[in-house]
Amino acid sequence: MTFVPPMKAIRSESHGFSAAVHEVTGREREAYMGHRHADIEVHCWEQPVEFLLAGRVLHLPAGIPIVFWAGNPHFLIQPRSLPAIRISWITLPIAWLHQWNLSPDVISTLIAGEAVYLSDDPGWGERMPEWASLIQQGGTGLQIARLELQAFLLRLQQHHLKAGSEAVSRTMPQAVETALVWLLEHFQEVETARDVAVALGYNPKYLMTAFRQHVGQTLQVYVNQLRVMEAQRMLMQSEASVTTIALECGFQSHGRFYASFKKFCGQTPRQFRQSQSAS
Repeated sequence: MTFVPPMKAIRSESHGFSAAVHEVTGREREAYMGHRHADIEVHCWEQPVEFLLAGRVLHLPAGIPIVFWAGNPHFLIQPRSLPAIRISWITLPIAWLHQWNLSPDVISTLIAGEAVYLSDDPGWGERMPEWASLIQQGGTGLQIARLELQAFLLRLQQHHLKAGSEAVSRTMPQAVETALVWLLEHFQEVETARDVAVALGYNPKYLMTAFRQHVGQTLQVYVNQLRVMEAQRMLMQSEASVTTIALECGFQSHGRFYASFKKFCGQTPRQFRQSQSAS
């Protein structure tokens, strides 16, 4: 039987630049709870695993660093009977991706719920435990790990960008970073992108333009994406009606909920619930 843990409440805190290497035991998997936090996360598992990210089950290869936006709900899905699984993980602020000149296309891909990695990994996975150790040392170790992670992510970008594409050097405005984090807790409450700007004290036109420029999608699309992912969680973990879920996730009408859900998931909410029950 596959273990799907309950989801923690949405959290907006950031773990910053942190890392660890540890073994996830069967008992820990039972206690492990899916979660969200405002960071880019890099995982490297010592054996292939199934991982749920943004409502989709991913089959992650062993020994290869996997990069994703941890603002999307994520957790390990594995049979409880399996032996301990060793993982190296690193978190880093999303603003660093702009400081390191990563393309808005790559950033948008991550925020949309995709996990990216180098399929022809030239030994980067072997560096993960070393990076984690350097980060934990602090001082010069932090600087070394940060520079090497920058090189890794730029190589990752080079692998994923289409031929002829160019990364654009940008610094993420504080307004955009604030909006990304604030919305992790407040996406159910806002009706329009203007509401976000007003709540945070920014000029609506400026925030909407900057958000689209630096994130690669509109504020409203990002809000709907967060709502749909919360709806996926509720469809899997509760028996609430589709209408109740739509309202609790912030959709003002049944029709808007269905349209947004099918756009992001490729199926209706009922189809999604049935497919999860059957798996």
